[in-house]
Amino acid sequence: MENLPEFSPAAVICLTLLIVVGVNGGLILAVRRGGTHRQVELLRRVAKAAKNPWFNQDKSFGELRERVSELELDQADPSDPDG
Repeated sequence: MENLPEFSPAAVICLTLLIVVGVNGGLILAVRRGGTHRQVELLRRVAKAAKNPWFNQDKSFGELRERVSELELDQADPSDPDG
């Protein structure tokens, strides 16, 4: 197995703090700049897509399934002399 570089605990703590402060600072700037409604709406759409990522495809397949079943019913019509 390859040797992974070893970091001192102080470097790891500083890097973690830097990331946390950066993310929080970015959130504060985003709120102060305005446009939070767009960001909230974007986050809602992302969360909705994450819950069901294939929603649009499932919807399309459902519609296709309904159309095919209607065609099958039309073809199986007993009044049809060929059927």
